[in-house]
Amino acid sequence: MINTIKDWEYQVQNYLELTNQQLLSNEDCKKLYYGFEVIDGEIIMNPDFLFIGINPGFGNQEKHFEIRLKSERISYLDYFDDYYRYDLARETISIFNKVGLKENEIINLLLNKCIKTNLFHIITRKDSDIKKCLNYSNETNYLEYWNKSIYYCMQLLKITKPKIVIFEGKQVYNAIIEECYEIKNSWNKELEYGYYFSETDNIHFIGYKRLFSNIISKENIAEKIKEIVAM
Repeated sequence: MINTIKDWEYQVQNYLELTNQQLLSNEDCKKLYYGFEVIDGEIIMNPDFLFIGINPGFGNQEKHFEIRLKSERISYLDYFDDYYRYDLARETISIFNKVGLKENEIINLLLNKCIKTNLFHIITRKDSDIKKCLNYSNETNYLEYWNKSIYYCMQLLKITKPKIVIFEGKQVYNAIIEECYEIKNSWNKELEYGYYFSETDNIHFIGYKRLFSNIISKENIAEKIKEIVAM
């Protein structure tokens, strides 16, 4: 059990540094990954929202092979920069618009009350490259990395205590809700999203389906968020 966010950062950093060294010793691995990014922005305690994706995008395609634990600000704020608006940021902002938030309220929320991370911190071009990359090396394997990633994700939840967790894809939702919480059949096939409330952790979990970066059923997700906020 990890008790503080500093301990969490220390353990994640050490594990990823070891994994990075092992992958760097294999040329086939180096062809498939770009480095590691853990938190997109800063770590905020008791956030309103914690966003969890599959793994970081490869962005400018720079193979830095570094462990980047945090960054200056959450990337969803890039939506408000005229020169760079990526698709998932646009879709996420759209949900907040449908919730009824104004632009200045969304910016304040993203700056001060949101965390963004991923289940897997390794950067690859495709999801399928994660398993392929970890299994190429004789020193690493995908199952061990999957288990460690799940563990660190769950510990981040318990330490930061978000009000709402948004899973950016059904795969991530299933990994945490079905595998860790052992909750089955919580996905609403009619409304195309998953929802679960953990009384033990006092956290609301919402997962959505995506078609590439396009979020399916944004209206229904926004309504669910409004319902939770009104509780």
